Amino acid sequence: MVTLKTDTSGYLKEFPRVARDGYVFGGWFTQPNGQGMKVEEGHQFSDDTILYAYWISGNAIVITLDLRGGSASTNTINLVAGDPIGALPIPTRQSYDFDGWWSDPVSGTQITEKTTFQTSTTIYAHWKDGFGMGDTKFDITDDGHLVLTDTDGDLEVTFNLDDEGNLEVAHDHGADVDLDINDNGHLIFSDDGINN
Repeated sequence: MVTLKTDTSGYLKEFPRVARDGYVFGGWFTQPNGQGMKVEEGHQFSDDTILYAYWISGNAIVITLDLRGGSASTNTINLVAGDPIGALPIPTRQSYDFDGWWSDPVSGTQITEKTTFQTSTTIYAHWKDGFGMGDTKFDITDDGHLVLTDTDGDLEVTFNLDDEGNLEVAHDHGADVDLDINDNGHLIFSDDGINN
């Protein structure tokens, strides 16, 4: 048994990392054998609590998530060989749109929640350059401005040259945006209202 103390607000800084030969760790529960409530990181405790490790017998494997420059809530998934991987985290990466989990860093087969594995392996986040927007359409207005519009209707960006030939960029929230060049040499923009 391990005793841990929360901070003054009732949160654990970190849950213990545990392992057991021949088993997959199924989480922390308020009752033995995976019964009661599953308690995950971010849970606020109000009283002294005993948590029980839930162990799943079988051929335990570990799926490592290669985030390839992104960030996510986890970078490993424990499961039993042959079981579907289940819900996958959706990582984020500035100036890129997530394009799914794949079996290879460049191409490969797309991984879904129904994908099964027989051995421990690594899967890879794929990214595509983006403005943090979905599909976009380009239009030239009557006064010659280039306008990019998110086809979901969430965002519209207008490009304009001022009288001195400087490029001005604004989105439909009315704020100016910062321009930058990403690692691939593509123009990207950001401000406090846009997550890239």
